[in-house]
Amino acid sequence: MVSAYKKNQLNDTHYDAIVIGSGIGGLVTAALLSRQGKKVIVLEKNHVIGGLTHSFNRKRYEWDSGFHYIGNTHNKTHILRQTFDYITLGRLQWTKIDGAYDRIFISNRQISLAAKVEGFVESLKIEFPEESSAIDQYLKLIKRVSDLSYYYFAEKLLPNWLGYLLYPFLVGRFRKYSDKTTKEVLETLTTNKELVRVLCARYGNYGLPPGKSSFAMHALAVFSYLDGANYPAGGGGEIPRLIAKTAEEFGCTLRTKASVKKIIHTANKATGVELEDGAIIKANYIISNVNFHTSYNKLLSLPESAKREKQELNSSVSHMALYVGLKGNCQELQLETANHWHLCEGDLDENLDNYLSQPDSPFPFFFVDSPSAKNSRWQREKPDISTLSIIVPANFRWFEQWQHQPWKKRGQEYLQLKDKFSQRILHTLYSYYPQLKGKVSFHELSTPLSTKHFCQQPFGGMYGYEHSPERFKKRWLRPASPIKGLFFVGQDVITGGVGASTISALLACSLILKKNVMSLIPQLIKQEKKAYL
Repeated sequence: MVSAYKKNQLNDTHYDAIVIGSGIGGLVTAALLSRQGKKVIVLEKNHVIGGLTHSFNRKRYEWDSGFHYIGNTHNKTHILRQTFDYITLGRLQWTKIDGAYDRIFISNRQISLAAKVEGFVESLKIEFPEESSAIDQYLKLIKRVSDLSYYYFAEKLLPNWLGYLLYPFLVGRFRKYSDKTTKEVLETLTTNKELVRVLCARYGNYGLPPGKSSFAMHALAVFSYLDGANYPAGGGGEIPRLIAKTAEEFGCTLRTKASVKKIIHTANKATGVELEDGAIIKANYIISNVNFHTSYNKLLSLPESAKREKQELNSSVSHMALYVGLKGNCQELQLETANHWHLCEGDLDENLDNYLSQPDSPFPFFFVDSPSAKNSRWQREKPDISTLSIIVPANFRWFEQWQHQPWKKRGQEYLQLKDKFSQRILHTLYSYYPQLKGKVSFHELSTPLSTKHFCQQPFGGMYGYEHSPERFKKRWLRPASPIKGLFFVGQDVITGGVGASTISALLACSLILKKNVMSLIPQLIKQEKKAYL
């Protein structure tokens, strides 16, 4: 059972693997290794596990802290679905979002994106019939980048020296797209700026607008939802809960409030970790689910030159999230399973830049989703209430003066600033959904300081390093570190999001187990099918 760490409880213990951090990458790694017979411990500095996949309650309301939907898990043959089946013994159930999974509201248009390529294409061509050829070319490029990404990710599994030799052959064609911004590529397809704005309207899924984001990131994000989107039955919190349950059943130890002070290593080998209370835990493998910046600058004792290299990339954009509790059920309040993206008029890049420098500017995007509408069990269990999560971008500098003060104890001035933003977000919400006015019974705002506190992101970034063309040039963003026995998982290894973090765990486990885990899991699923499916 997941429990809080007690002082010196683990001193002088030894494990096959220590996982630092219980975000999705760390939990998947722990469950996979445990299922393969390894003695594993997960050390989480906070009081809950799950990172941005954990859910939380206020009164009778429940929200996901960062999970909104995921692609491909409705497909029983897809590696993501098979991985979740394997590490939860089939207990994690998925509900495919019927009809539209995203609705875009921009320039008096409403574009509803439905599952399957045909639905996606039809939605766009209805709005832009004169751009039919450009839309077809766009879909071909999206698929092209997805196909080439397999070689890009495969290179991360090779020994560094071999990867260096084969890099031009494996990654060169992918870099043709990752080195360009989304805007640069789309402008080769069309001169219709309104179509470009619509195609990039969901840039909040990866954090950068078209003039700054790598087209490869844009393509991978779009491709991941082409076949539709899914949500866990019971809510997003079921993901970490059921993975942890399985891991523990196979001998894994999970401890909260277990803050790692440093990774113990020589120049060539990682041997363990030291906790904040001085306890030493030894292991053959150390897997850090902490972002690269924090791992290299705080947890490892390295030359300044090695630390500076990890500071070459910018943090992804920060965000604020308003969690809203409503009186009434989803049907009465006209809430739906689709996520809503509201964008203000004007250039996407300019809007974000203006807002981050002048917070009173219009919100560049206003993301609204309803966890209660997506949760297939909610209506049965709580038929009289509903929930919303609203996300807008934020600038870390607006809050940085309070960053060293304790969580929930940052003072009145901080609370007043939060209330100012909360009221503004609610005012905007009512302008889009007037039927909700008078129905709000609870709301609470999280700021970039929440992301920094719970995820150790130094600047409260949503997605680790920003997904610019420069990010995809860095070969050191890989699961194996230069230090033997030390591996990385999480958003910095592949790209942002739950799916990519899960894949990062498969890569790291493949290196640790010296097996191709992506091939192994389908075989094991087939062998065990009768046991839990």
